[in-house]
Amino acid sequence: PNGNIDMAIALSGRLTRPMMAAVGDYMFRQCAARRCTARTARKNERAQSILKRIGSKKRETMKRLNDVAQSVEQHLDIDSCPICHDSGWLSHKVEVGHPDFGQAFLCQCRVKAWEAERQDRLEKYAQLPQSNPPRTFDNLVSVPGLEEAIIVAKAYAANYLQIPIRVFQGDYGCGKSHLLEAIGRRLIERGVVCRYAFGPALLDELRSSYDADSEEKFEEVFNRYNRAQVLLLDDPGSEKPSAWTMEKLFRLVNGRIISSRGLVVGTNLTLQQAKEQLGPRTADRLWDTGSGTTQVVV
Repeated sequence: PNGNIDMAIALSGRLTRPMMAAVGDYMFRQCAARRCTARTARKNERAQSILKRIGSKKRETMKRLNDVAQSVEQHLDIDSCPICHDSGWLSHKVEVGHPDFGQAFLCQCRVKAWEAERQDRLEKYAQLPQSNPPRTFDNLVSVPGLEEAIIVAKAYAANYLQIPIRVFQGDYGCGKSHLLEAIGRRLIERGVVCRYAFGPALLDELRSSYDADSEEKFEEVFNRYNRAQVLLLDDPGSEKPSAWTMEKLFRLVNGRIISSRGLVVGTNLTLQQAKEQLGPRTADRLWDTGSGTTQVVV
């Protein structure tokens, strides 16, 4: 640019005014063109840098997606059912007129999945103690005097309807709670709906349903325990007795006896103590061994 200015100055004495205007206009456009070229170059550099970063991010994203896709494919290859091809349904190849013609049947894979889901729901509903490891018949340590109780407990878990009410009576630490949990887990394996309840906690839950801010009404809480096919009631009567607690326990126990639903009770109370803590009517129902619906194991 300096050379152009010097040349313009040198020729200024020889050029007319229109020629000087033309030279100035030419020089202005040249400078503007250089500045525009420089700006364009900087913009191109920035654009290329942005494109490079976008390309790098795109490659990283595609790599992660490919990894996920491969993982899903491997999983599907492992878990896919070769019989129904994950449709869950089968049809039998039979002749027209056969009772199974045109009928759809569940595949074994779907049956197993539903059974596993049902087991999970039964376990959540049962609210068994979170023992570690879970207390079962397999890890039950037999002590002198517990042999008969174990035999009775296993028989009850196999067919609870034969004698629906079982009372396991014994001192603290003799294994009553272990037996109740083991019965519950065996029943769940058989698909039986059972519910565990610690006596004082059950009464507290029923009592709290009367609170103004309670989300559940009394009948809703009561029926949650009452509708189970088998109720595992651990240590009832360890709370302070009152007319209210005796009435609620009687309603629960008597209702299960009338409807032939299962009830397993673990207690350290004798019959006389049970009359004082649970109420005479409830104790008579639980120790009514002559009716054929109740068995007391000491």
